[in-house]
Amino acid sequence: RVAGNENAIVCSDNGNVGLYHNNVEVFQTTDSGILIKATEGAGTNLEMYADQGDDNADKFKFTVGDGGPFKLQNYAAGAWETSIEVNGNGNVELYYDNSKKLETSSAGVTVTGTLNATTDVTINGTSAATTGKAIAMAFIFG
Repeated sequence: RVAGNENAIVCSDNGNVGLYHNNVEVFQTTDSGILIKATEGAGTNLEMYADQGDDNADKFKFTVGDGGPFKLQNYAAGAWETSIEVNGNGNVELYYDNSKKLETSSAGVTVTGTLNATTDVTINGTSAATTGKAIAMAFIFG
């Protein structure tokens, strides 16, 4: 305990360890790993720095806002940029340099930009392109 009756660290016999911020549990060990929590209505972040975080390319963050989405972000350009965004019971988005390039939906996948395939591209069982040929076309599905 810290000054007053606030908890800082609570260790349970044969059980979890809880870390508190302003007397609210925000981190807990469990039998299967760890649990990171936010206060009601707030988001939570887990930042990971490699190599002491001494340059921006070493910094990554998992973040979840109240109600979502879940994001994996990087700090390579000197500000937090999204690499992957996951929306509960919904789409997944992949980003390149903070620009969305691929998005899943109930209808399939949308690619923004050029799609390069290392092997054949097949659509509904029909070959659309083969290795070594540039794929610079739009597919419209009816």
